[in-house]
Amino acid sequence: MERRKFIRHKVRFRSSFSSADMVAGEGTVTDLSEGGCRVRSQANLTPGMVLELRLHLPDQKSSAEIRIAAVRWKQEGEFGIEFLQVRTDVLDRIRESLKDADTEQKV
Repeated sequence: MERRKFIRHKVRFRSSFSSADMVAGEGTVTDLSEGGCRVRSQANLTPGMVLELRLHLPDQKSSAEIRIAAVRWKQEGEFGIEFLQVRTDVLDRIRESLKDADTEQKV
């Protein structure tokens, strides 16, 4: 059985993405961890595709930009993304957002 490196957190917020292949789109992030996320979208992406991903985290004025992310799996209407290169300040913003999501779920 595969063990994940990071705990997934249930969330719901907007994201946008683009690739060097001129593919672009928007979606809704439905779970998030420090290492990746699940996105609901009708975009035509394929596993292995490399993206630049912008997470529009709640209660933050600007999007968190993941400069290099890879599509790891795709099924009808959603796909999984692994973060390959994340700046430390962006990772800190993701961690803060995950703390907030955990607090909201406990209330």
